[in-house]
Amino acid sequence: MSSSKRYNQFGEIWRLVKVLVPFTKMQGLGNDFVVIGTRTLAATDAGKELLNNWQKRRSHFAKAICDRRFGIGADGLILMIDFREQPELRAMLKYPDVSQSDLGWIYTNGDGSNSDMCGNGLRCAALWARNHFGIYDTKFNIATACGKSEIIYKNANEIAINLGQPILQSKLIPVKTKSGKFIQLPINVSELKATCVSMGNPHCVIFDLKPSAKMLGPNDSDDPAARFPSNYAALAPQIQALDIFPEGVNVEFGLIESENRVRLYVWERGCGATLACATGAAATVVAGVLEKKLGRKVTVHLLGGALEVEWSEKDNCVRLSGPANESFSGNFELSTLSDDVMIRRQTEATCS
Repeated sequence: MSSSKRYNQFGEIWRLVKVLVPFTKMQGLGNDFVVIGTRTLAATDAGKELLNNWQKRRSHFAKAICDRRFGIGADGLILMIDFREQPELRAMLKYPDVSQSDLGWIYTNGDGSNSDMCGNGLRCAALWARNHFGIYDTKFNIATACGKSEIIYKNANEIAINLGQPILQSKLIPVKTKSGKFIQLPINVSELKATCVSMGNPHCVIFDLKPSAKMLGPNDSDDPAARFPSNYAALAPQIQALDIFPEGVNVEFGLIESENRVRLYVWERGCGATLACATGAAATVVAGVLEKKLGRKVTVHLLGGALEVEWSEKDNCVRLSGPANESFSGNFELSTLSDDVMIRRQTEATCS
C-alpha cells in the first residue's frame, strides 16, 4: 500500500491512500460480471468503510467498476459473503432464509440499478465460491433476495441453480393492468401480444414474431450481439417505454422450434441486446407453458449459448443448468479521500 498527498481547492492537504482490492472477472454465456469477496474488503480500513455502507454506496460503486471504458467492464457486480467466516454479515441481507444459508450475495446491475435475481450471475457466483471460498460440496446454497437458492455443481459446464417460483400476479411483477395475470394479452406496440412474468425481475415475453433478415451488425462481426434482428431492436425500447411497466422490463422474443426447444433474443433493461439472460430464459419457459406452446423441460438457445430449463410441477420452482467461467483476475484501486470511499473514474486493473 502506498500513499501520496493532494491539495484540495482550499489549499488543504488531503492524504490519498492507495488500496488494491482483488477481483475476478467471470462470464456465463457471455453475460459478464465482476466478483469480489467481503473478506478482501474487510482486510483494509477503506474496504471496511465501504462494506459497512454497501447498500448506500453500491450503485455508484457498480457503475464505476462495470464501466467498459473507464472501469473493468461488466454487466453486473457481485459481492460474495461467506457466512462460515463472517456470520455477522448476515445482518447485511434482509433476505428470506438467510439464517439457513451457507453463503450470501448482493447483486447490482452494471448501471447501478438493483435486481433481485440474475441466473447467469448466480452460476458464476457458485463457481467463484468453489474456487475462492473452498466450497467443494456438490450441493450448497446461496441466500438471494428471492430466497435460498440450492446449487448443484457437477462441473464448470454444468451448474444447476434454483431460481424459485415465478411470480405471475400482475401487481407483483409489476405490470399495470386490470387483469390479475398478464397472459397472452395485447400491448400497445404493433398489435403484439405478450405474457409477463417475474423471476425476481420483470419480463415481457413475445412468441413467434418473425425476425428481420437485417441484423444490428455485419455477419462477420466478432460480437454475437450483432446477430440481434433489427426489428426486435426497434420494438424492444418501445415496449420498455410503456407506462404499464413502472419498474421497466426485460423483453424476450422467442422463436419456438419444438415443444422442448426455443431460440431466444433478449433485450435487457439498462443493457439492450444481450448475449444471454438466464432469468429471461426461465420466464420464457414459464410463458410458453402458460400459452401451451412449450413443455416444462426446454433447451433455450441464446446468442451466447444454451441453457437447460425446467419448470417443476411438483414444487412450482424453475431450475436451470448451464456453464460459468473465470475470465481473468486482478486488482482495482480503491481510494480514500478525505474519509470518503470512492472509485476513481479511470480505474486501473492489473490482470494476472
